[in-house]
Amino acid sequence: MLIIEIIILGLILSLDALAITITNLMVYPGLSRTRSLMLPLTFGLFQGAMILVGYFIGSLALSYVKAFAGPIGLAILAVIGARMIFDAVKDIRKDKKKKELGSELVENTELLEPETKLRTTTILLEGVASSLDALIVGVSLVALGFNIYMTSTIVGITTFLVCLVGLFIGKRLGVILVEKAQIVGGIALILIGINICFF
Repeated sequence: MLIIEIIILGLILSLDALAITITNLMVYPGLSRTRSLMLPLTFGLFQGAMILVGYFIGSLALSYVKAFAGPIGLAILAVIGARMIFDAVKDIRKDKKKKELGSELVENTELLEPETKLRTTTILLEGVASSLDALIVGVSLVALGFNIYMTSTIVGITTFLVCLVGLFIGKRLGVILVEKAQIVGGIALILIGINICFF
């Protein structure tokens, strides 16, 4: 397999991770640099690692992995997306109550919340969900007899770079959408999960 072919494979596999990165930054535009960089790093590591894991699982597990990767990805992203929507609706209700009570204290303290809301466990679960395709690809590459370590490294680096671009896009969308971003983000994650499962 040529390096260019591996890069193209990496670009294709990174699309789900890119969409999730954009969604996260759109929903949580207040993320620190450290927490933001965790996204491309996590997604890049998971993509590369899953190719290796899939390769070592081998062709015996191919049908099993194919059968369950989609539903698992959908379940993980649906739960995260539903939680985002639930939190957003709760926040909107809170804001309405505060406006009704005439209290306009809030804004400054709540601007810091998004940074703490995107937990490490959520990022790791998104990493797993977005890299299940790479697991299947790894399994299917068993018979081709080329350097799997080089492939997994290039796929991981490609995903990292693609998701870095996603950081800038997501931040800008978050500023534009403001309050609605969390609901849009939750719906987007569920749709990504459906795409992973059925397409």
